[in-house]
This record gives sequence, structure tokens and C-alpha cells, in this order.
Amino acid sequence: MAVTHGALRTTYLPVRPAVDRGRQVGAGTLIGTVETTWQHCAVTCLHWGLIRGSLYLDPLRLVRPNVRLLPYWTPTPRPRSQPSAPPRSVASPGMDLRAYATTAGGGALAGMVLAFLLSLGWRYGRSRPSMRRPPPGVIDLARERRQRRAR
Repeated sequence: MAVTHGALRTTYLPVRPAVDRGRQVGAGTLIGTVETTWQHCAVTCLHWGLIRGSLYLDPLRLVRPNVRLLPYWTPTPRPRSQPSAPPRSVASPGMDLRAYATTAGGGALAGMVLAFLLSLGWRYGRSRPSMRRPPPGVIDLARERRQRRAR
């Protein structure tokens, strides 16, 4: 789900919309309900993004600097009288790859940094052919050149 605020757009995933696409809403209006999903998080979660044009921004810019986090409560099981209806496909805003890109967090960055550091360690950690001594009786021409230049 996406909400446009002038030049900015906020995205919310996974949310079942409670309003029709294109409808103007005011502050405090219920726009949707967070859906439970089994695909990426063990518990119900909300992924919140902020976009200006095609540039992704930090959504925490929209809140005051002093954020108050609530404690984690264990969820109480709710009795289900009937299964929930599938999301409406007509009124739901279309999701594209950019909407899913907002869900990438620090884990993706940490993985890239780890892969980079491991590749550097692998590359510079192994012995290089130029560092090995040649077999007895073989003249190392590169070493001879370096010694001649140093004189």
C-alpha cells in the first residue's frame, strides 16, 4: 500500500487496504490492516518506506527525534470464527519491485560487507606465484631485474 503526501510517498507492507485506490484520506483515517504473512518474518510486522520520486529515503525523518519503543508483549491467541477473506485485487494498489526494495534492511548490507571482506581475505590470503621461490637451478628474471635496478 502506498500513500502520497505531495512530493513524498510512504509505503506499507504487508497491508490489506481499507480504502479504495485514489481516495483522499485525512489524519487518523484507517487506511488498512497489517496482514500476517509467513514469507519473511516469524511474527506479524510492518515494513515502512519513504520515497521521493525514485529515491528511497529514511522514513524515520518523518517522526520526532525521540522515538519511544513499546515493550514486546506476547500475542494472545484470538479465536477465529471464519477464515479471513482474500485481499481485494481490484481496489488493491499494484505492487512493483520498488515496493519490495523498501523491505531490505541492514541484513542485506551486512551480507554484502561480509561477502566483500571474505573475498578480500581469500584473494590476499593465498600465496601468490610471484612470492614463491623458484625451483633450484631456475633463475628468477624478475628478481634479477629488481636487484640490478637497486644498484
